[in-house]
Amino acid sequence: MSKITLSIISLALLAPAPALAQSGSFPLCSYGKRSQCVVDGDTFWHGGEKYRLKDIDAPEIAGGAKCQHEYQTGVAAAYKLQAMLESGIVSMTPFGQDRYKRKLVAVLTNQGDISKALIDAKLAQPYGRGASRASWC
Repeated sequence: MSKITLSIISLALLAPAPALAQSGSFPLCSYGKRSQCVVDGDTFWHGGEKYRLKDIDAPEIAGGAKCQHEYQTGVAAAYKLQAMLESGIVSMTPFGQDRYKRKLVAVLTNQGDISKALIDAKLAQPYGRGASRASWC
């Protein structure tokens, strides 16, 4: 093996990976201490850490929704995220942090890629790299 290959393997082994759950409960978050729950369609807590799905935008729920359609779509997105997480996390690929200090991740579950599934179901939109946030109303 070359020195470059060994360096890449060494870096991969040293990089911290998020803890994975084979399966588990991800209730919708409530007030109080959060450890493992779903905030909305693109944000969740796992192992006491807050994660945001990379490159998608899901509708807001609760006080953040600007209309009834956004709220209803946001709730559906949160339940879809919950079901996929509860099927078992296969991998979480980290991509740094967003401006709110949430860990950006791509997540693959036993049901597939969460971001792709949410976009295909029209419960999220692609977001990032110059894309503007579209209205859900």
